[in-house]
Amino acid sequence: VERMIGSRREDDVAVLGVRIDHLLAAPLSIRLPAEPARLRSVRRQFRGWLSDHGVAHDDAESLLLAVGEAIANGIAHAYGNGSGELRVDANVDGGVLRVRVEDDGRWRPPRDDEGRGLQIIRGLCEDVEIVTGASGTMLTFARQLRAGNGQAVN
Repeated sequence: VERMIGSRREDDVAVLGVRIDHLLAAPLSIRLPAEPARLRSVRRQFRGWLSDHGVAHDDAESLLLAVGEAIANGIAHAYGNGSGELRVDANVDGGVLRVRVEDDGRWRPPRDDEGRGLQIIRGLCEDVEIVTGASGTMLTFARQLRAGNGQAVN
């Protein structure tokens, strides 16, 4: 302040802060080979994106687990020992984070009654939906977010 107006203050001084929401709300879009070794990289990218959006620690950890399970399911059930691509897209709208994980493979049923990955995702998130078809599988889920570190979640 001293550099801007000097040491003499004959009038009130105001500081204006601006937040450009459309930059903070940029969606996340990741394309990756359906390989287990890629999971760490996706988690790192997703963690950074969540941090940029001011997502609280507990929400972030739950979402990282859910996304990890969704990707692992895509690798195991869509492609098995074959190769393919996964697409992970996420956005925040009105304080709700929505995630979509898609593949182009053919869904293989779990070896037990129900895969644990989907149970975990359902326990952590709302609006969990899985749509399978001849052209691949799409798993979507959402989570209502709390603000983290004093930042508002868009």
